[in-house]
Amino acid sequence: MARDPIYRGRVFDAEIIELCVRWYITFRLSYRDLVAMMAERGLHVSHTTILRWVIRYDRISVCMVGNTADACVLFA
Repeated sequence: MARDPIYRGRVFDAEIIELCVRWYITFRLSYRDLVAMMAERGLHVSHTTILRWVIRYDRISVCMVGNTADACVLFA
């Protein structure tokens, strides 16, 4: 399976990154809560790593979820 270019160079799979960003945005969990949830699944990730993911991919996830192309243009 080919990786999406926006995730190139990342250690973790795109699914894990998207899951953490989505949970942070949707449920307003803390980064440390997400670290604990990932640890329960056997993944060791730092809260600062999740912070960087949210900063980088938050706008992209809004674009992918949005119904209009205008949202994508704003964040391109």
